[in-house]
Amino acid sequence: MTCWQKLCKVATMHRSTPLAASPLPTYRATTRVSSHWWAASLDNIGVTLRVSGRVEEALEKHEKALDIRLSKLGEGHVDVARTRYNMAVILRQQGDAARARELLEGCAEVYGKVYGPEHSETADAKDLFSTCR
Repeated sequence: MTCWQKLCKVATMHRSTPLAASPLPTYRATTRVSSHWWAASLDNIGVTLRVSGRVEEALEKHEKALDIRLSKLGEGHVDVARTRYNMAVILRQQGDAARARELLEGCAEVYGKVYGPEHSETADAKDLFSTCR
């Protein structure tokens, strides 16, 4: 059984369990999961939590993902930019426009280099950046 299949099985078994009480936090400790995969999972969980209205928990997941991605991928990687964008969305919602703006500044630059200046990801980052005043 692959790591992904194991995680899906865990998620299916605990669909109604609050995230904090679920076995997901210990999943990484008991299986061999790459840091890149784990950071992507944390980032995706953060997005799900944000959409569910659990913004504080979401921000924590994004911060953990950012730490992993920065240490493994470094500045200028598109995955680092994606996590920063996700964090900026939350911070803007919470009224911390200054910090959101800091995160988005680098994000738009990376998206521009990777995807090009006219790409939707680049445009979204620039649009969100312009609303953070």
